[in-house]
Amino acid sequence: MSILPSTPLVSTGVSGNSGARRLKGYEREEIIGQPYFTFFTQEDRDRSLPQKALETAASESRFETEGWRIRKDGSEFCASVVIDAVRNESGALIGFAKVTRDITEREEARRRLIESDPDQGRVVAVRNN
Repeated sequence: MSILPSTPLVSTGVSGNSGARRLKGYEREEIIGQPYFTFFTQEDRDRSLPQKALETAASESRFETEGWRIRKDGSEFCASVVIDAVRNESGALIGFAKVTRDITEREEARRRLIESDPDQGRVVAVRNN
């Protein structure tokens, strides 16, 4: 889990763990203070997805999504991401807690299924929506 402090919904990484290091490739010292959008594809940045994710987590206490993220080496992985708002005793937003899971294998299996049997792909797409 990463803890992201908040300043008017601009967030930077301040912590990391060995799982995050293995998943994204950054040492703790490298990623502390870097913008949250560092892990997003350019397309998602252009659509303001990082900001929208934080805004949703702030207003609804939680944001969940799946999508492609970027590792330090530039490679992509499919991620399941949950962001929870962290509040102090008086209810003021003080940051975010984020959990990212690598679901690349699941996404690749889904794509193979769609490619091998387009009818199955339609069923999978309906179930995921």
